[in-house]
Amino acid sequence: MKPFRLLHLPHLPFRKIASEINLFYENRGVLTFLCTDYYSAADQIVEYLKNTFNCELTRCKVSPSGYPEYRQLITQTINNSKIRELDFGESEQEVDAEDIDFVFNNLKTDKMLIVSGRLDKTYQLQNPLNFPFFFVGYAPWFRPEDLFNANCEHLAILFADKLEPANINLYLKQWINGEHSRILSLRIESIWFSSSHQNGNQQLFNGIETRSFDMKREISDYKKSVFYSLFGNQFVDYQFWDIRRNDGTIGSIALKTSCCFFHVWCIK
Repeated sequence: MKPFRLLHLPHLPFRKIASEINLFYENRGVLTFLCTDYYSAADQIVEYLKNTFNCELTRCKVSPSGYPEYRQLITQTINNSKIRELDFGESEQEVDAEDIDFVFNNLKTDKMLIVSGRLDKTYQLQNPLNFPFFFVGYAPWFRPEDLFNANCEHLAILFADKLEPANINLYLKQWINGEHSRILSLRIESIWFSSSHQNGNQQLFNGIETRSFDMKREISDYKKSVFYSLFGNQFVDYQFWDIRRNDGTIGSIALKTSCCFFHVWCIK
């Protein structure tokens, strides 16, 4: 009998064969099969799930060490598919500058991008960020100019040691004057917002007119952002303020320890 690809079988025959294999090995719920490498195994499983449940992938997580052909995956598969989100790298693992540069320069700008891997603090962006959603979990390399030049709807930068309250202050002033019109939510985590830096809040709000947060605002009337449910939530330990852009649009700021959130209230 010639070998055949088990996962290419129709759903019902596959279930029948899989159940017999499970019975034979006395290990229900687990199906073991041999592939030339784990990349092709993953591809077969993905194709089987897509065909069986008539669904599409919406998120992909990949790292250079785990999937050396990641460049081809991005340019030939992710960019031309319904995958909306790429999570690149592994937590606590270093990512080479040339690898992340390839992602920044070749991933389509209608995709959401999460950078889980760690970049050296000397890394520098070559081009402005231009994704609907960008999240980086460890960004000691992220500079003020990277923030000012970003063109994202949702931007989250953690461990951003180079971003000081004065930089966020300038960003907010630019927003008040009509810049950064695409932004809906901004999250910055930096040591400069911690309680050990007493002048952080003063620098953040210097020259900006703040208002009491509008607790009566009907949230359902506005576009959602990644963090919008945080604002006005009485069960979270944050301080809230509203600020007003020159065109009348309202934005809200939330502060807690080393976290600074900014949300723009845009009518649906």
